[in-house]
Amino acid sequence: MFDESFINQLNSWNEKTLLKKIKFNRGIERETLRVSKDGSISKRPHPKSLGSALTNPYITTDFAEALIELVTPKFDNVDDLYSCLQDLHVFTAQNIDEDEFLWAHSMPCRIDKESDINIASYGSNNSGMLKHIYRKGLRVRYGSIMQCVSGIHYNFSIDEKSYCDLLGSAYSQEAVDNLYLGLIRNFKRNFWFILAQLGASPVADKSYVLERDHNLEKLNANDVFLPEATSLRMSNIGYQSPIQTSLGIRYNSLDGFIESVKKGIKMSHIEFNRLGLFDAEGNRQQISDGIIQIENELYDTIRPKRTSPNGLRPANALKEHGIEYVEIRGVDISPNALGGISKDQMHFLDLFLIHCFITRSSELTDKENIRLQKNHTDMVSSGQNNSTVISYKGKEISSGEAMVDLINELSLLAKTLDGETKTYGNALRAITTNKNQSAAIFSSLAEGKDFHDIALEKSIQNTNELRQNKSLDLNYLKIESEESLKRFQEIEDDPQKDIEAYVEQYNSQI
Repeated sequence: MFDESFINQLNSWNEKTLLKKIKFNRGIERETLRVSKDGSISKRPHPKSLGSALTNPYITTDFAEALIELVTPKFDNVDDLYSCLQDLHVFTAQNIDEDEFLWAHSMPCRIDKESDINIASYGSNNSGMLKHIYRKGLRVRYGSIMQCVSGIHYNFSIDEKSYCDLLGSAYSQEAVDNLYLGLIRNFKRNFWFILAQLGASPVADKSYVLERDHNLEKLNANDVFLPEATSLRMSNIGYQSPIQTSLGIRYNSLDGFIESVKKGIKMSHIEFNRLGLFDAEGNRQQISDGIIQIENELYDTIRPKRTSPNGLRPANALKEHGIEYVEIRGVDISPNALGGISKDQMHFLDLFLIHCFITRSSELTDKENIRLQKNHTDMVSSGQNNSTVISYKGKEISSGEAMVDLINELSLLAKTLDGETKTYGNALRAITTNKNQSAAIFSSLAEGKDFHDIALEKSIQNTNELRQNKSLDLNYLKIESEESLKRFQEIEDDPQKDIEAYVEQYNSQI
């Protein structure tokens, strides 16, 4: 199926500018649960030794007090990014209680009841309470257990100077936005490939689907699974919301995306309206009853992003300043990597994203979007089977055939980017020729252990290895943690606390 079109596109780009001279930036957000020595979710508050979850830019919490999120700055090379991620993991492992460990998988530990999950708290200040209420809204909408799924968020951007050199006199933020939107559309077209290569959540403890409808099979007394699954995390029982499909987001224009998001926030949804904005005690439990409460509730595999000052809503920051980077959200935790992701996987993602960036990208139609959603569903449930039929370049072919074609194109791109280093080419081979992670997890289960057993064993092993690393200078993280507690106290001491007025003002920005 391989044709000359990609070669022509590659040559065209190299005529404009040498691709290997373009500077790319990347950063990572890694989520991980704190668990006790028996593998149960921690009920303890976020450790003060890690600083304030509200004001520490490196270490925060996601949905739950026990769900740590480690955040790197952006780097223009993988080696520095990996080193920073290692620092964060070593510091965290050494600063949580000795009888607690960092969960090594995307699917959560065994959780007997939802009340075991303490929603993340950020103080009584207005901005902290807004974050807490948002999480209460997620709990009443989707349940707490689903929110304890962990993943890797890979933030990717092209350096501004590279854009200026690339676009020349045609440089404008609108031109930059359109290049990012093209990347996003191509990412969605080929996300099936990421599921096949990086999926690492084919099985879950049965407590994950507690009192929920699902299509999973019983693997043993404690686990549920699908035999050929790649990523239950990205399935309809994972981090998904079918209700959001009504927004019809296509990423064909930035204005169209922003308007769809605003529509989702403003449009009341009957189910969420029925839940009520306030609980039985009169405390606010949702920011709004819209399809999404805030922009971050948009569950998609990739999103356009723009950093914004406190108080400015993300949709308005995008509207005013345009796209700064893209956030890739569909990557599972790699249990065999101490930081949840390996260097090879980072280079692999870079290569895939650059391919998305330089490949021609027509607008997404409703018809194509339906086919892509089917690709997603089928590759989640059957992606280990290379005979799974998907839509690829307008044709219905097996995922195995599509992989051969896409790997050929990625190999050509790797040669262009690598020169003599072979970094990208080696990473591509390492990821695509070794046994995929989902199959490896099944192999470990075949030894008579259940998911809880193997995940806890790996979590203890990884955390202990991190704790034993005494070679790193982590003083900057210690200082940042201490300073974040001071910044938090200053915010907390502000007498201007009126959460209802704050929520009203926040909602009025849309």
